[in-house]
Amino acid sequence: MNRVSKPFYFGTYLAATLLAAPFRIGPLIAGEGTIEEEHLPFAMVGGLIGIYAFVVLAILIYKMWKAIPQTVARTTPGKAVGFLFIPVFDLYWWFQALWGWSQDWNSYAAKSEGKLPRMSEGLPLSIAVFSAISGSIGTIAAIAGAHWLGIVLAAPNYVLIPVFIFQVCSLLNNAPAAPDGALAGAPAAPQQTGNQSFGIASLVLGIVSILLPYLGLLCGIVAIVLAKKQRKVFREPLSMAGLITGIIGTVLWGLTVILLIVALSLA
Repeated sequence: MNRVSKPFYFGTYLAATLLAAPFRIGPLIAGEGTIEEEHLPFAMVGGLIGIYAFVVLAILIYKMWKAIPQTVARTTPGKAVGFLFIPVFDLYWWFQALWGWSQDWNSYAAKSEGKLPRMSEGLPLSIAVFSAISGSIGTIAAIAGAHWLGIVLAAPNYVLIPVFIFQVCSLLNNAPAAPDGALAGAPAAPQQTGNQSFGIASLVLGIVSILLPYLGLLCGIVAIVLAKKQRKVFREPLSMAGLITGIIGTVLWGLTVILLIVALSLA
C-alpha cells in the first residue's frame, strides 16, 4: 500500500488553516459582522488560501479511496473527489466521501483478519455533518449579509479535519505494504509507476489558474491538457488535483471574460 506524506497533508493543511483564519475573521470583526469593500482584498486572500487547503484535502481523499479495492469501495477515487464540486449535491457527498470511506475501509479491514487497522467512523461523520450545516445555512446567511455565521458553523471542522488527516495518514502508513486487493483475497493488481512531471505541472498551473486574474483562463486550459496527458500514462492524484483546479480556473475566468465582454457591448 502506497505511503502518504504526513508532513505534507497534515502540516500544510494545518498551516493553511491557521494562515487563512485572520484573513477571514479580521474583515468580519472590522466590519462588525459584514465585509466592507476596503476589507474585501483580505477576505479574498483568506478564500484563496482556503482553496489551497481544500485541494490538499481533495488529494488525500483521492488517495484514501485508491487504497481500497474497487470490489469493496462504493465509489471510485475520481468520483469521490469530483462530486465534491457539484453545488448542493456536495452537501450530501461529504457523507459518502468521508464517512462512507471509513465504513468501506473498515469492511476491507475486517477481511484482512487483523492485518489492517480500523478507522473511527464518528470523526468523519462529524466532519460531514458540520460541512453540510455550514455549507447550507452558512450560504443562506451569507446571501442575507451575515457572513460570520458560516465561519462559526464551520469552526469545529478547523479542528476536526486536521485530526482526521493525521489519523488517515497514520492509518495508511501503518498498513502492510501489500498490493491493493491482496488482503481482501482478490488478485493483486499491477502497481502503476511513472514520471509525474506533467501531474505536478498541471497542479501548479491549476492553482495559478484560480489565483491569476484573466490569464488564469489560459493556465487552466493548459493544466487540463497536461493533466489528461499525465493520466494517459500514469494515473496519480496530482494529475487529478490539477484537472480539478484547472477546470475551476477555466470556468471561473471564462465566465468572467464572457460577462465582461457582454457588459462592454451593452455599455
